[in-house]
Amino acid sequence: MEKLRIVIGKQLNGLTFRIHPIDKVAVKQLFPLAQLPEGIFVEYDIRSNFERYHPQLEKYIFPALMGLEQDMDLKIFQSVHFINPHTKETLFKIETNDSQIQSLSR
Repeated sequence: MEKLRIVIGKQLNGLTFRIHPIDKVAVKQLFPLAQLPEGIFVEYDIRSNFERYHPQLEKYIFPALMGLEQDMDLKIFQSVHFINPHTKETLFKIETNDSQIQSLSR
């Protein structure tokens, strides 16, 4: 699978992350034993300057949403796009390579 889409929802007190419904079906076919959560909610405190740390979240959210224990299994996806559900814009993405999962700037 070349590209996996993760949808980001913005809420008053945090962000929600979900695998795009079409991609979730494909992931379930590739990894039938994976325990895919419906989504992950990350709450933030307005006073914590959360926006400064936000771009670092994707490297943790991606494996958690996949429900997989082996990083090697994550390499099946060449890129992971975190998208705005309203504009379909890619907010940031992860490119995988042979050595590690790397986060790219927006």
